[in-house]
Amino acid sequence: MEQLHKGTVNDLVNYRIETAKSDLQVVGVLMKEKQYRAANNRAYYAIYHAISAVHALDGKSYKRGIRRVNDYSERAD
Repeated sequence: MEQLHKGTVNDLVNYRIETAKSDLQVVGVLMKEKQYRAANNRAYYAIYHAISAVHALDGKSYKRGIRRVNDYSERAD
């Protein structure tokens, strides 16, 4: 059985940033084709991967970050 490579945090960050960039490129193509729903989906995942990259630097997860944003929004109301 093949051994999985355990990368560094920087490897993870770079992977997530590249994935976000790729998603954004697809958004451009989908917008030109007037596929707005699909473009919105890809834009969401571009943001997801970018935020996940930032959180990886701090050892945090995306879901935890979103919870904090939601908690802050509720307090502001």
